[in-house]
Amino acid sequence: MSIGGRVQGVFFRHHVRQMARQLKLKGYVKNKEDGSVEVIACGHPGAVSQLIGYCRHGPENADIESFEKVELLSKGQFEGFEVRF
Repeated sequence: MSIGGRVQGVFFRHHVRQMARQLKLKGYVKNKEDGSVEVIACGHPGAVSQLIGYCRHGPENADIESFEKVELLSKGQFEGFEVRF
């Protein structure tokens, strides 16, 4: 996923990581140089859908202006869910 708007400096990555871990997803969230946030999430399809729903709105202090969902096939390369820099 790629999420744009006011998503940096509002603890967006922290909230996404917390939600993903609760949903037992694997992957990562990171800030991109263009000011957007990238999220890669793998796991049960229902849990991934819940995280997508959360990312479409974000925490209350975020302002989501754009959202792009891209489906990728994962070969189990993630051990947990982390914030990347």
